[in-house]
Amino acid sequence: MVDGPVLVALKQGEPVGMMGLSRQRASKMVHRATLIMVYVRRSERGGGYAKALLEATLSYARENGISRHEKGRTNLVHPAYFD
Repeated sequence: MVDGPVLVALKQGEPVGMMGLSRQRASKMVHRATLIMVYVRRSERGGGYAKALLEATLSYARENGISRHEKGRTNLVHPAYFD
């Protein structure tokens, strides 16, 4: 279960990417969150979707008091997945 938003990038109404933000639950850590479920469909990479998802996710984080964020530990978080 994710304790934060999951954003989806759409192209002509079809999902082509997603990115989630999981907020820390401990009271001393609520200013921290982890980027999770970072994925852009291979055929759509280079189209600006990852950048748009990241900007929207970080905007959400700032608006909700999250000042520290890190990427999750997964093979899906790889520079090749970003534009």
